[in-house]
Amino acid sequence: RDGECKISDFGLSVAATARCKARVGKAYYMAPEVVAGKTYDPVKADIWSLGIMWFILLTGSPLVSIASERNKAFVAVAQCGVTAVFESWKVSNKLSAEVMDLIAKMLSVNPAERISLDMIFEHPCLQTRPLS
Repeated sequence: RDGECKISDFGLSVAATARCKARVGKAYYMAPEVVAGKTYDPVKADIWSLGIMWFILLTGSPLVSIASERNKAFVAVAQCGVTAVFESWKVSNKLSAEVMDLIAKMLSVNPAERISLDMIFEHPCLQTRPLS
């Protein structure tokens, strides 16, 4: 309603103030650090998951089946970037540069380089409409 969308899944909620080690969720939504079994920042992992959700909404498919170095598709994404996937899947001409930039920043393989929540809200993609 009024351009507002709320998404929740309280079945997998944890306090975002503490680092986590649990591997939870569906494989294609899990951040690489979660898949690898590393201790992770749950906020950064959720940003990855939200990026995957937006990717699916825009393309109709998950980016990869699992964000693991054992997965060839994930390795290609890690090397070439999400924008290359948009181009390869022939959807880049249907999406704004701002949308592709935001999703690419949300899906940065390195959580330290992943965009923050504050920066997501400030991103030009979310300052104008439409999102596609």
